[in-house]
Amino acid sequence: MAVVWDNNGEDGLYLGMDYGIYYIDNTFTDWQPYSNLLPNVIINELEINNATNMLYAATYGRGLWVSPLVVGTAGVEDRIADSNVTIYPNPATSAFTIALPKTMKAEIRIFDITGKLLIYEANALIASKHTVDVSSLSSGTYFVRLNTEEGAATKKLLIN
Repeated sequence: MAVVWDNNGEDGLYLGMDYGIYYIDNTFTDWQPYSNLLPNVIINELEINNATNMLYAATYGRGLWVSPLVVGTAGVEDRIADSNVTIYPNPATSAFTIALPKTMKAEIRIFDITGKLLIYEANALIASKHTVDVSSLSSGTYFVRLNTEEGAATKKLLIN
């Protein structure tokens, strides 16, 4: 386990554990997952480079992982958010498209309403738009989780 404090004005705290990195500060009441594009591995050490505003995580057997630090509200538009991720058509039948404001590398996960992971696409390159085949899924409600280097977003998807 590793802990590092970020002097970001919000008392940011990063916690590296056996299954990734979590973050909390004065604006949150609960720990937030912060392991964007990081495999579920043991975190041995955390360091902050304030010159580049990057978080460095030493992992057990998977090398060094680097990610931008959590930024305050002044930089919200630079991070991915539910509001700038679009999925269509919704409801979908056999496929849907994810649209982003710019090209990003992402992990795409689709969960059913019980939280079971049904579809996983690692290292998807979303060049503004990306189509996901959901023809193997039955009608119902699902959740699309998108993890990128700039953050994560979750959208509700209906399949007819």
